[in-house]
Parts: sequence; structure tokens; C-alpha cells
Amino acid sequence: MYGARAETTAAPADQPVAAAAHASIWDRLTERQIHLLVIGACLLIYLPFCGSYGFWDPWEGHYAEVARQMRMRGDWISLWWPGSPMDRAEFWSKPVFTFWVEALMFKLFGIAGPDAPAGQMALSALPEWACRVPMALFGALGVWSVFYATARLVSRRAAVLAALVCATSPMYFFISRQAMTDMPFVGPMTAALCLGALALLDEDAELPRRRWGPLEVPHTPLFYGFAALFIVLTVPQLLYNSIELRLAVPLGGRRLILPGIVPMAPYIALWAWFCFRIVHARKRSQLQLNLAYTLCGVSALAKGLVGIALPGVVLMLFLAVTWDWKQLRRLDIVSGLLNIVVVAFPWYHAMLIRHGMPFWSELFGDNHWRRLAIGRHGDNTGKFNYYVRELGYALLPWTALAAVAVPAALLRARPTSTRGKYLLYAGLWALLGYALVTISMTKFHHYILPAIPALAILIGWFLDALLAGEIAVAPTTAALACFGLPMMALAVWDLSQTPQSAQRLLWLFDYDYINNPRGRTWPEQLHYAPWIVTFGCLGATATVLCALPKTRKWALSALAVVAVGFTFFGLDKFLLELSPHWSQKHLLATYYKMRQPNERLVAWQMYWRGETFYSSNEIYDPKLPREEKTVFLQERNVENLQEWLRHHGGQRVFFVVERARMPTLQSLMVNPSAKQTLHIVDDTNNKFVLAVADN
Repeated sequence: MYGARAETTAAPADQPVAAAAHASIWDRLTERQIHLLVIGACLLIYLPFCGSYGFWDPWEGHYAEVARQMRMRGDWISLWWPGSPMDRAEFWSKPVFTFWVEALMFKLFGIAGPDAPAGQMALSALPEWACRVPMALFGALGVWSVFYATARLVSRRAAVLAALVCATSPMYFFISRQAMTDMPFVGPMTAALCLGALALLDEDAELPRRRWGPLEVPHTPLFYGFAALFIVLTVPQLLYNSIELRLAVPLGGRRLILPGIVPMAPYIALWAWFCFRIVHARKRSQLQLNLAYTLCGVSALAKGLVGIALPGVVLMLFLAVTWDWKQLRRLDIVSGLLNIVVVAFPWYHAMLIRHGMPFWSELFGDNHWRRLAIGRHGDNTGKFNYYVRELGYALLPWTALAAVAVPAALLRARPTSTRGKYLLYAGLWALLGYALVTISMTKFHHYILPAIPALAILIGWFLDALLAGEIAVAPTTAALACFGLPMMALAVWDLSQTPQSAQRLLWLFDYDYINNPRGRTWPEQLHYAPWIVTFGCLGATATVLCALPKTRKWALSALAVVAVGFTFFGLDKFLLELSPHWSQKHLLATYYKMRQPNERLVAWQMYWRGETFYSSNEIYDPKLPREEKTVFLQERNVENLQEWLRHHGGQRVFFVVERARMPTLQSLMVNPSAKQTLHIVDDTNNKFVLAVADN
């Protein structure tokens, strides 16, 4: 039953008072209360201050500019980033979903439109709120999904613990605060995998039905929620594509131009057929699976094929290991694939119509196949153990418990009970998530993110079993002493041995390690080693006490407090204090506060994306003639800069440039007086500066 342990039965009807008296605090809450508590607590952690600091270079500003271009152009199909001579104007390395969400939020907040005032992106806090609030919501979706599935298949206490581990794991909470493509991919995919587990393992039930005019439909919140989501995801894009697309068909020696409704017609027909099928759904598992398939479609729109492939491989391998192939009929794979087609394929098809095979080759050839098999712009080193170290940081302060809980859960993962099957399912999810990024030639630290929710489920089960006395004390203590605590101590040491070592936490979502194995220069005034060591010692002490029967309950409560405290430290102190050194927002804000009409901003040898977004791309606007663009990069950057300066003499000019390049920039000034007047007006960023000169 919901909220009860999977292997126990409900209390007899004549003992309600005794059952209530011995129920845990989690079991005393109603279903609605516990769901609201989990979601509310997660948002309480993630939302405060999420818009109070600038976008971090390079990814947040890059993706936000793609969304700004979408909003400004009113083009909801093609993706654009015309910000540098190093790239084409098109942006084809990621699918569209993240940019739809951010552009819609820009529209909702009334910013980034065609008539936006100059400096709006730099002078207002709304862009950060608009882009990061959805990421927090996607993060909360993943945490809630972990709770929901674990509550039904193990117990409420295990579910609360699993949700807590997921929400307070550094990699997960950092990326829930980053306007990147990863949480729109991982949040829906986590929900899809959890719904798949429920459809396969939970007790199925007939759906109540209600007549609406001539139709009789399932009468349950699950159906109405799914229907609303499916309509929102499919109808707008089918209508928009039908109106905006034009398909050119060769006909003899001429080209026949067909309206967009012609290529969209098969998807519209599939949409109608699918709606007919789902209205006639009889079982709860049918709705759960179709919602899972829809969410896989969302993941595919956010990150590409991996959003479909990883859940699909997990499901198939689970059926193979349990040898329960009769479940294939329940999975209704053909209908599920058509569901994904209706949700995800119209945009891909629209992009093929507009941009042809070059789009397809870049997205799937370069950014899928090449990254996986050859290596592209990542850390193309490391073998099986590459992500072990990153998980040590990514799970603090749960690292020691993870080293013990995961093998313990895998040993109990047997297809002989519901709980055993669920542990097997989560174990396969974690192992496949790890294996996929391990075999990939291109490695970024945050690629391990899809495995974090599965690991949280295994840790939640372990802690619940420990509290219930189902785990032996001696082996647990020995495993913690031999494996868990040393791994945690090594992670804490790595993060605290020098002031710059704390940068490894940033590398859970940023990628300065690609440009320099030591990362960028660390702000000398910021020291986080005392904080990290304190949280590490408190977490290690609480972890040890969790293994002892007399102290385990209070020790686990203390560990939860440490984890939540470390999360607030990471999000509301660590990120906030470091953001002025990883974001250009305040530099560009200074420029807009100081500049007079017609004074320009020059970006010399800059390719960090923030300068493009926060200037609303006034430095490389496609509407500007070539000689008026003020981005100078790569070939002939010196000659082109000096030519521009000669043609704009007598004007005050602002420069955004890396701090180390300032002496060189001064030597390039063509006007002798400019050499004398060039000076820094904002040096609050330890990597970039804003300078000005009277040219």
C-alpha cells in the first residue's frame, strides 16, 4: 500500500488507533500534504536568490542569447547565435526545448523583445529570474519523481530520504540553478524513468470514467494532467509549423511551394489517433507509460537522442535481466514511440525543411556521434574511473554512504519482490547512466548527472533499511571504515587543500578545466576551505553514528541538516560570492551606466558569450555592416581593431577584455592620446575588465 513498507501488510481494521500511534511522521500526512511538502521544500531550497547574480560564462549566457534571438525575431523554429566571426549565425548544437522555455519566460516577463531598451539585459535582474526559475522547477520535478516512485514501491520514509539525497547532492542542486540544457533534459527523463518503474512494478488499477458529452474519458488527475501537458507540447508547434513553414518540392524544372500543413499532416493525423487511444485507456499503467513517453519526447527536444535512448535501454535491460518479457505488451512500445514522434519530431522535421542536411549533420553527426565516438571539445581522457572522483564531489555529504549503499542495494536487487525489482531497476539506471558517459570519448564532469537520481534512490533505500534494522551493523561499519569514509575524506581534501581547490565544485557544472587543468585564477580574498572541511567533518561524524543502532535516528537527522546546510552554502553563498568573477553582467551594467549616446563597446579577443548576451548583441548585430561590428577575434583581429579605431577617432570607446590582455591592448591603440587615456573603470572581475579610452 502507498506509504507502507513493500513487504508488510496493512494494519487490521480493528487496530486503527494502535497503527496511528506507531506510524511515522511521514505516514501521518495525507498524500496531498506529503507531495506538497516535498515540492515546496525543494523549491524553498532552489528558488531564493536564483535571479540575483549574473549568467555564468560560457554556457548560461550562450543559451540565453539563443533564447533572446528567438524572442526578438519571433521565430520559434530556427535557432540563432550571430555573436562572433568564429561561428555561423545559426545555432545547431542543441535542440530547441530549453530555448522555447527561456524565450517564453522572456515574453512573460516582458523583456528581450524587438523594442527592448539598450542595456536591459545588463541593468535588469529579470533575465536571470526568467531563465533560472524553470530550471529550478525541472529540478524539483526530478526530485518529486524520485519521491513518488520510491514511496509507492518501498516506503514513504525511504522516499523522503531518496528525495533529500537527490535534492542536496551538489551536482544536482548546482545544475538546478544553472540556465543550461541539462536540467530540462534530466528532470523530465527522471520523471519518465520513475513513471516507467511504477507502470511495471506497482499494483495496476482500473481507471474511473466520466462522460463528457459524447465521450467517456478516464476521470483521474493523472489523465487530466497528462492531457494538458500533451496538448501544450504538441498543439502550438503543430499549428505554428503549419502556418510558418514552406516546403519546396522539385517538379520538373520548377519548384512547387507547399504550405506547412502538408508536411505536418502526418503528425496531425498521428496526434488525432493517439488522442483517440488515450481517451480509451482503461488502466492506470497506460496513463503512466504514456506520460513517460511524452516526457522522453521532452528530453529528446532538450538534449537529443539520449533522452530516448537511456530510458529505452534501461527498460529493455530490466526486462532482459528479470526475463519478464510479457511486460512488453503492457509497455505498448509502438504507441509509445508514436507518442514520442508527435511530441518531438515536428521540430526536427521543420528544421530539416528549413535548413536541410547541414543542420542534421551538425546536431547528430558532430554533437552526437562525434562526441561519443571520436571526441569533440571536451576532456577526451580518462577511462572507467573518470567519474568516480566526480561522484565523490557530486554527492557530498552523502559520499561515504553512497560507497556502501550502492553495492548493498545491488546485492539486494533480486526480481523476487517488488522492492527487489525496484532496486534492480534503479541499479541498472545508475550503472547504464555511468556506462554511457564512460564510453563517450568526450567527457564533461556534468555528464554523470542522469545517474544522480538513481543513486539517490539506492541511498534512500539503504538508509531506510538501516533505520528498520534490516542492515547488519558490523558489515556496515566495516564498509564505511574501509571504503566510504576514505573516499569522502579524499573528496574533502581535494576540495580544500588550497583556496583554488574549491573550484572543483564549480567544475560540476562549468568547464574551465578544459581550457586549463588548474582552472582560472582564483579570487585571492575568497577562502572556502574552512566551510568545506567543517561540513565534511560534520557529515563524516553523522555518517559514522548512522551505523550505530543507539544513535542512528538522531545521526541521520543531523546528516540531513548538514546536507541541507551545505546546499544553502553552495547556492546562496558560494555561487553568489563567486559570480562576479565568472559573469560579465556587472561589467556590462557599468558600461551602460557610464556610456553616452553613440559610444560603442569593443570586445577584443573575447569568446565567452556573456559579452554578446548582456550587450543584446549590439557588438555583432547582423544588421550592422561589417565595418561597424565591434568583435575582434581570430584572424586579423589586430589589424581589424586598429582599422576600426582609425575610422572612429574622436570618440570615447569602451573595451571588455581579459585582464591579462590589457598591456597588449594599450600597445594597439593607434592614437597616442588613447594610449595615455586607456584605463580600467571596472575591475571587480578577476578575469575580465571594462576599460575606456578617449580615441
